[in-house]
Amino acid sequence: MLKTEEIFGKKIAEMNKENLEKLKERVGFDKVNWVLGAGISKSAGVPLWGECLLRMWARTLFLERNFDSDPSIGKEFRSTLEEIKKEMKHPEIFLEKINQTIIGTSSNQILTGVSTLEAAEYIQNFVAETISWGNHGKEYLQDLAFAGLVKDSLKIDKTPDEIWEKMKDQVLGVLAAYFMGQIKKNREVTVISYNFDDLLEFALERVGLEQEKCHIKNPGTKNVLEGKKGVHIYHPHGTVSVIPNSLSEESQKLVLAESNYERLEQKAYLWENSIQAKVLHDKSCVFLGFSGEDYNFRRIIKNMERDGERQDIKHYLFLSIQSFVKKMFHDVVNKKLLGDTARTEKEREEFLSHIEKKEYDNTLREILHDESMIYERMLIVKKLYAQYLYWERYNIIPIWTTREELPQMVQEILS
Repeated sequence: MLKTEEIFGKKIAEMNKENLEKLKERVGFDKVNWVLGAGISKSAGVPLWGECLLRMWARTLFLERNFDSDPSIGKEFRSTLEEIKKEMKHPEIFLEKINQTIIGTSSNQILTGVSTLEAAEYIQNFVAETISWGNHGKEYLQDLAFAGLVKDSLKIDKTPDEIWEKMKDQVLGVLAAYFMGQIKKNREVTVISYNFDDLLEFALERVGLEQEKCHIKNPGTKNVLEGKKGVHIYHPHGTVSVIPNSLSEESQKLVLAESNYERLEQKAYLWENSIQAKVLHDKSCVFLGFSGEDYNFRRIIKNMERDGERQDIKHYLFLSIQSFVKKMFHDVVNKKLLGDTARTEKEREEFLSHIEKKEYDNTLREILHDESMIYERMLIVKKLYAQYLYWERYNIIPIWTTREELPQMVQEILS
């Protein structure tokens, strides 16, 4: 991927650098809290939410309705599923397709057009139907089973050493080393992680953080972190362990489905809400790997002081431009790379999969400087401007980046 300056020009790049300098100054004075999203776990192999939900969806085909539940509910769908299953003469094809979805190689788009929260609610309802007998402990078992489904779908098929090798120079590795340095200076570090994975805890263990210096709060726990020295990690949506380490603490209840978010909205004084408001109120927040699309975060930020009411505290949101730029130029780049040679769809995919990054970048660079792309370039700048105006109302400053540049930018503000 090209650097941000090549994509949207020198002036916006200079504005980016100025904002990085301001953030670096606040980091130097220990005036920041850290907010982490799913984007920073991707480099270690953890799937993003869309892929995770697809993996969970494939596993729901193995869930069976409990016979103690109301047999009249959904009987038409269950009987249809049974009829289709009877037509199966080659179960290995069926199992292979499930496996492809679970390992992330399937092109299945069954959840296209369905929001993350709604899709998660679908899956949570299937789990509830499976565990529907009795009243005592039913909700607890349903939460446990749903968390297990999430955990299985987030697992990384690599050894701990392989995972650490991939992530030590990425954002989580860089942050872990910095947090360790802060603890040695007897400072406290506050992190809100919207991720279900425990990669931050794993990274902190790898850089030598002792267990008594790592304090974690999950939904349902009674932990009080204030007053304890070390790294405070708040998981308002819960945690499952995707990689063995001695620091993480799994939660039995996760906030992923629509009804879970409704619970947070209805009870304003839950710690999950208050801690998010507190970190936004106390210091500048640095949002990394975070798109800003989380419903609960948006609800809280929109109810806080804004515009002229709290100009003394600015927050910094790192926004990746990678996905939308690649999507915008996808067809024209591929056409340029493929040339006029006639190929089947399979041959096209195979050819493009072997294109080196350097060749792809050179092609994109050439296209960006073509006069026929002025319309697309103006759309990009207009989108950046729209993001700037949108977030500026909430005292949040966007800093645009690519996946390759983000670790370098983080390293820059911490040095």
